[in-house]
Amino acid sequence: LAASSGSPPPPPPLYLIDFGLARVSQNPEELAVDLYVLERALLSTHPELEDTPFLDTILTTYKAEAKKANQTLQRLAAVRLRGRKRECFG
Repeated sequence: LAASSGSPPPPPPLYLIDFGLARVSQNPEELAVDLYVLERALLSTHPELEDTPFLDTILTTYKAEAKKANQTLQRLAAVRLRGRKRECFG
């Protein structure tokens, strides 16, 4: 960090690795659930991320790189709704 620049350097790139420990799937529903679990895990351990572009950046990159990304992200919206219902009603 140069004292004269006044701003911090950009962060290094972030790489997410899915080890596929249970199984490998291309099913959009299963991929959406994986994304939802990742999102919930990150927010539960780092709640300050909720009001930042961090999660949006993950999903934007996912959309650009993953096969069936549009289908998976549509399913993610439905998975989030189910998760919220479960939180509200047990």
